[in-house]
Amino acid sequence: MKKSLSIIGFGAFGRFMFRFLNPYFEVYVYDVNKITDKNVKQVSLKEASQKEIIVLAVNMEHFKAVVKKISKFIKKDALVIDVCSVKVEPVRLMKKYLPKHCEIIATHPLFGPHSCKDGIKGRKIMVYGVRTKNLKEVIRFLKNRLKLNVIQLTPKEHDREMAFIQVITHLVGRTVNKMNLPALKLSTYSYDTMKEVARIVGTDSDALFRTIQRYNRFAPNVRKKFVGILVKMSKSI
Repeated sequence: MKKSLSIIGFGAFGRFMFRFLNPYFEVYVYDVNKITDKNVKQVSLKEASQKEIIVLAVNMEHFKAVVKKISKFIKKDALVIDVCSVKVEPVRLMKKYLPKHCEIIATHPLFGPHSCKDGIKGRKIMVYGVRTKNLKEVIRFLKNRLKLNVIQLTPKEHDREMAFIQVITHLVGRTVNKMNLPALKLSTYSYDTMKEVARIVGTDSDALFRTIQRYNRFAPNVRKKFVGILVKMSKSI
């Protein structure tokens, strides 16, 4: 029999995950909004919290509230997995509020629906076993079934790297996106690449942008350094 798995939060990434997990699990979904797709089994938050595997696909602004709500329903030996773009804070909240009898694995899939139109094979996913006996089994599934490139890091190591990878990329991309740069006859490869980055980042939600910038403890210093260098360069011209 397939294991039961629930996805809590059916936004863009929740819907994206459903496609790849549905063949391997009996998937149930909880979302505050009504889901019209007849292939999706929508359940209450209580029912979603009682599955064998629970995937938390909610943004950080609602993460604490959701973790606290589901904590009283989670069954013994259930596995809770988050897919947040930051890791230190969600791990802290899960360790604090989830019952000791459940397992916890923190992940960050470094891809999404806008960057994986041709599939997820070979894409990177960060994994950290917070409290689990099944880390090896989960990693085998990610590697052998989903064909992902699994990278194991601590939450702190993850957030330190993401402060450069995501904070600057999304800051620059959002800035360029708001400038509405035109398509030009004399455009260069670098110009077109910059526009493409801005387009990809521009499709991400405001909630994701706030998560990246607000909930990564390393973000302020990186942002301050970037803006400082930009101002200094501008003044020197």
